[in-house]
Amino acid sequence: MRSALIVLLIVVPPMVLAGVMRTRETPKRFAEVEAGSLYRGGFPTATQIRHLHDEYGVRTVITLTSDEGGPRDTELDAVVNELKLNRYRFPMNGDGTGEIQTLDNAANALAETKDRPIFFHCAAGDKRSSATLGAYWMKHKGKSLRQTLDDLTRDYGMKFEDEDRELAKHLSKYAAYIGMKAEPPTTQPDEQ
Repeated sequence: MRSALIVLLIVVPPMVLAGVMRTRETPKRFAEVEAGSLYRGGFPTATQIRHLHDEYGVRTVITLTSDEGGPRDTELDAVVNELKLNRYRFPMNGDGTGEIQTLDNAANALAETKDRPIFFHCAAGDKRSSATLGAYWMKHKGKSLRQTLDDLTRDYGMKFEDEDRELAKHLSKYAAYIGMKAEPPTTQPDEQ
């Protein structure tokens, strides 16, 4: 019993520290979407952008928030300029909805291979990032609306039958906008 406690005291603290350090190095909800070329997450700090540049080779930052000129945005601009990265802005509402053309422009930006590796983000790395990824998948990867919603649910925890219902409707409108054949999603959004 005593030796097990000693082992726990020796092994657990470094593991916890490694988890804390990773959290500080990468933005909230950081995830690799496409190996070595496409990453998503929450609003990054300057330190996190440096890490993404150094460790993942990120060359482009795509911002999906509308807080242009705010303190976080100013800090991000400074590090992007310092590292000579590309930066594009496609402001959307916090729930991932907004102008369909803005969503389409953001999806097209994700498809630009000359700008890769790309890190795209919103405030929390949740709804706006998922909307953009879903649009990209449908337009540039040929995924159906159903497959897109299912994959966003499975891989990124979206809840289209509950609090993310408006986002499901928005992605359905986007699918129609790009001329995708209409099909009901697995978890159908409210039709009202």
